[in-house]
Amino acid sequence: MGVVGGVRSVETVIENRKANNPNDICFSIPKTSVGAVIGKGGQNLRDLQAEFGVRVFIEKEDYNGKRLVVLSFIGQGPDGNPLSPEIAEDSLRKVQMHVENVVQDHMNQRQAQLDASGYGSGEFGQMPDHQM
Repeated sequence: MGVVGGVRSVETVIENRKANNPNDICFSIPKTSVGAVIGKGGQNLRDLQAEFGVRVFIEKEDYNGKRLVVLSFIGQGPDGNPLSPEIAEDSLRKVQMHVENVVQDHMNQRQAQLDASGYGSGEFGQMPDHQM
């Protein structure tokens, strides 16, 4: 992977992030699903942070139709002390699964719209993004 035509791949960026921040979880999502993950006015991100103590950061840079998601544990116990690494990792994994489920639901909704509109079949099989 690496650099393609002067542009870094999302895989390379993820590898670099993991090397610099081994406690964070990094993965990519389709840029078309970013709004579904963020929620209206950022509400979904605020809810995840409040419930799990995890900061969800979605990079604005586009990597060939994908966006980088970085999850960082920022939670503390009720006494203000850091929680165990196991609890932090569990919270990070739960948020990753939640984000991936939101993306999958969004992609399923998009496909259903394509199928219902007739764009889901035929020679090209895709509805232009600006029409969704």
